[in-house]
Amino acid sequence: MARIRTIKPEFWSSEQIMDCKPLTRLLFIGLWNFVDDYGRAPVAPRTIKAQIMPGDDISGGDIQDMLNELSSLGLILFYSVDDKEYFEITGWAKHQKIDNPSKYKVCPAPFAKSSEEIARTSEDSKQIGLEGKGRESKVKVEEAPVADAPTKPDKKSRKRPKVSIGDGFALADKPRAYARSLGFSDTEIDREIQRFIRHAKQNDRQCADWQLAAENWFDKAAEFTNKQPPLTVVQLDQIKGMFYAKENSDQLAAWDRHYRDLRGTGCPRDKNQGWLVPSEWPPGYVPRSDTEPIAVPALRMRSI
Repeated sequence: MARIRTIKPEFWSSEQIMDCKPLTRLLFIGLWNFVDDYGRAPVAPRTIKAQIMPGDDISGGDIQDMLNELSSLGLILFYSVDDKEYFEITGWAKHQKIDNPSKYKVCPAPFAKSSEEIARTSEDSKQIGLEGKGRESKVKVEEAPVADAPTKPDKKSRKRPKVSIGDGFALADKPRAYARSLGFSDTEIDREIQRFIRHAKQNDRQCADWQLAAENWFDKAAEFTNKQPPLTVVQLDQIKGMFYAKENSDQLAAWDRHYRDLRGTGCPRDKNQGWLVPSEWPPGYVPRSDTEPIAVPALRMRSI
């Protein structure tokens, strides 16, 4: 059952939240409406997609990737109980203030001895503080008895440990290609990576996936510098008066030389390793064959 949740102003300036991609950030907020009163829910990507993004062209695999990103940033915790997969939003009590949490249909707690944990009111039960709507409420939770019989060992946590960025950090091919798709040239990518490394070291940052963090950095850098993502080949067909220089083509090589002479850097590349240029050949460039120049037909004036 969906629930009404609130967003605190400090949410937007959280370091972990700022490290999220925008769509992952939206999914994280959407999860709050569908997790139980303890911040838990089953790992069911297709169900989550139907609940939070029913009208978007997003697959269950995309949802799983975003859940993995949230896990890598420490915003959710994957766990398993009775061979079923669940996740829990970490620091749930900091995100939400819950009055009278539901006593039934609650997901099992991580590392619990029992597969059920139900909130009950009892004078002998342990009290935990769960915040309510603008005020604090005390809810008493009955602790599950500790069984003497041996239990199944917990599965290895999917959460990777956070580490500092290494001195020899190098950008992998995938995030480099992603940066190119945002409109960054190779020179700009190398410059941004140096800034990224300095920022991580100066702020003593730690991260479970530094390559993914680099992609997030380029997302923010593209917004800050007003980078325009390169157009796809399908979009290029709709543009008049422009030419798409394909990868390894003579036209792209000619424009590379032209831009290097003009501004010191070659043509940028999009995700298809081509680029949209003003014309097929640079200004003043005369393409030649292996033996002789290509004949250019003379223009004829037509009388009116």
